[in-house]
Amino acid sequence: MKLAIKGTIVANEDKWIYDLFGFEATAPSDVSAVLDEASGEDITMEISSPGGDVIAANEIYYAVATYDGNVTADITGWAASAASYIALAANKVRMLPTAMYMIHNVSGAARGDYHAMDKESKVLKNFNKAVSNAYRLKTGLSESELLSLMDKESWLSASEAKEKGFVDEIIGDSDGTLDNAMPAAIYNSAFSNFAFFSKEKIEALREMLVKNNADDNSGSGTDDNSAAGDDGNNDDTGNDNSSNDDGNNTEPTTAEPSTQDNDDGQTAANFVAKIKKSILF
Repeated sequence: MKLAIKGTIVANEDKWIYDLFGFEATAPSDVSAVLDEASGEDITMEISSPGGDVIAANEIYYAVATYDGNVTADITGWAASAASYIALAANKVRMLPTAMYMIHNVSGAARGDYHAMDKESKVLKNFNKAVSNAYRLKTGLSESELLSLMDKESWLSASEAKEKGFVDEIIGDSDGTLDNAMPAAIYNSAFSNFAFFSKEKIEALREMLVKNNADDNSGSGTDDNSAAGDDGNNDDTGNDNSSNDDGNNTEPTTAEPSTQDNDDGQTAANFVAKIKKSILF
């Protein structure tokens, strides 16, 4: 069975926004669902991901590492940042000769005075050491050597990743032709730009979608609902609930972004297109 680790690594609660905009992403719940279905049979984990949320990546690493069956990781495009150590949870790691493997420092953000900035710096350094543990378990390299590679943002070819122990096999190179082809690693942060929504951006977009739905719904119910044959116990939104309850439903509801067509013909897809034009990601 195949397990796809594609696109940005995201938290379960953030996956909806990536799905809405059609951006490829992988959440821990996606991985758990496949592993549960596999029920111990061999898994091929295909990886082409720029990385993403470290905590979500930790959850995926755990799910794969503790899976009862055999897991082979195939790096088909790139395994960068958090995706680089997800690969190492597998029993065997293979890599296409054209793929790339990237490790770098953990990044984050802080707001506040210099104490907050100092604390964030210490937290990030500790995260670097924590992530390096996954690399150490696979490669046997020292913590200092790995932290140095991370500090330089190291882009490794398949040959170099194999030589350093991150990868066990180069796909299609059974005779070791590429073992001596050791191009220098690429160090360029420009390659690490990818679609990643911050928590603040996700909440802002959620509010915009909910507001758009509310605005559209408020203009669609202008008739007298009391003549619609209900019991007169409708809520104050102008919506007729008589078709699915007895008028005494007091259970609170939570507003979620709608993907249904609005009454005026404007679809969620149209609204998403409008947001894409007005917001820089």
